[in-house]
Amino acid sequence: MITASVRCAAILCGVSSDYLKKFTEYSENLGLAFQITDDILDVTSDNRINTFPNIWGISRSKEIARDKIDKAIAIIKSMDIDYEWLVNIANFLLVRKA
Repeated sequence: MITASVRCAAILCGVSSDYLKKFTEYSENLGLAFQITDDILDVTSDNRINTFPNIWGISRSKEIARDKIDKAIAIIKSMDIDYEWLVNIANFLLVRKA
């Protein structure tokens, strides 16, 4: 859903195919980081379902999420746009609470 939203907005703004690819990569990394942090919240709230933390553990899951956020931020910073708010959204995913 995140990727679809970002791509639609980018297309509506008329970005180049290169920027559309970068926005897509940004949103894919953001989406996976969101899922990982959501899984961490699930585990810490007593749900017992297959999640990143159940498979990889909390510490490794946080490392994977951080890596995805770092990749998303690097992609968005490589573009000649006002990216600060997109960086803030990405970083927020790692500190959000239930």
